[in-house]
Amino acid sequence: MLKPDDLRSFCQDFYGYGEQSAPHWFISMEEGGGTSEPEIQMRLDAWISRGRRELEDAGEYHDAIHLGKWFASHPPIQRTWSASIRMLLIFGGVQPTTERVREYQRTTLGRKGGVSRLSPLFPLPAKSIDHWHYGEWTDDNDFSNRRSYRKFLERVRTRHLSEQIRQFAPRTVVFYGQSYMEYWHAVAGLQFTHISDGFAIAKNVGTRFVICKHPAVQGITNEYFETIGRRLAAA
Repeated sequence: MLKPDDLRSFCQDFYGYGEQSAPHWFISMEEGGGTSEPEIQMRLDAWISRGRRELEDAGEYHDAIHLGKWFASHPPIQRTWSASIRMLLIFGGVQPTTERVREYQRTTLGRKGGVSRLSPLFPLPAKSIDHWHYGEWTDDNDFSNRRSYRKFLERVRTRHLSEQIRQFAPRTVVFYGQSYMEYWHAVAGLQFTHISDGFAIAKNVGTRFVICKHPAVQGITNEYFETIGRRLAAA
């Protein structure tokens, strides 16, 4: 069984990968994975042994949990990361190609000292919205089902991300998943009132926010995310 104290600590203190002061943030609902108890135990053990960091280096942490294939010499391209990378390349004035995306994933995305931050709103990975096994892997009632888990964490994590956006004032914040508008409004502290070309944009004094479709949505294209990148780069 997973230790409740370790699980709670991870859920309250781990916020993803990359650099706090990065100019470009990508916030999703949760990571994929979470298919077995040993996998989650490995994630917890690696996070604890590496110092319980709020933000990890994506490459180093995935090596520690034996998922270094994403950062190998010729890695498979991870679908969600690919969407973020295509935007990042456009922000840098570079035309995205498959091999440029692959190399950026291997060397740059979500790294300490870099220009990107990847943060899940909810920290525990899951295969899909329909999968939830944590109630079988711990006797902590806050993890018995997805509803209790979200109730336990949603306020503290939306507030923390919102406070950090105000503190670090990133240039862009991209939210993945249009069915989670309520959460994204809370994090941004803004209302997104208009959706055009399949995404919504809002801004405050220093930050541009966009709510877009998740990269796992069936039929989504690279051009969709590149269009968002161009729109944000021109703003």
